[in-house]
Amino acid sequence: MLNNIRIKSILVYFHSLAKQYKRNRMLKNENVITPVIPSSEEALFIEQNSNENKFLDSYLSDDLIDIFKRNLFFVTFQIFCRTDDEDGGDYYPAEVAVMKYSFFESIKQEYFTIMKPEKFPVGYTGTAIDLSRETHQIPPFDFIGANGDYAQIWQEVKRILRG
Repeated sequence: MLNNIRIKSILVYFHSLAKQYKRNRMLKNENVITPVIPSSEEALFIEQNSNENKFLDSYLSDDLIDIFKRNLFFVTFQIFCRTDDEDGGDYYPAEVAVMKYSFFESIKQEYFTIMKPEKFPVGYTGTAIDLSRETHQIPPFDFIGANGDYAQIWQEVKRILRG
């Protein structure tokens, strides 16, 4: 009986030592900064976007009141598919949304439309259907409200961005 209690207390003691060791090791590793080496794609992306980052830094470094009055533009697209690079790398849009916003005035202008796609190239109809089902659920065919007038869509997008 006494041996059982002694064995249990020894086990508890070593268990607490192991926990403390693990805690200390974790705390020591928290302060270690491991260098992140970007992949070639990430490095190219960073390089290509450095001008945009510089612009944003200068744009947002002004007076806070001025920033609240400035217009911010949000533009987003959904697509049905993108062809492979060897097939031109073309995008087939499903929808576009554009918003002009300021912190001071909230939403100032907006435009949204579902786009009627052009005919998909051979071999990409299945991709368009799958992407539609998996993401935005905009049907690629026979959508009654879809807008196929790309020139008019472009005029509306420009109106928001200029106005």
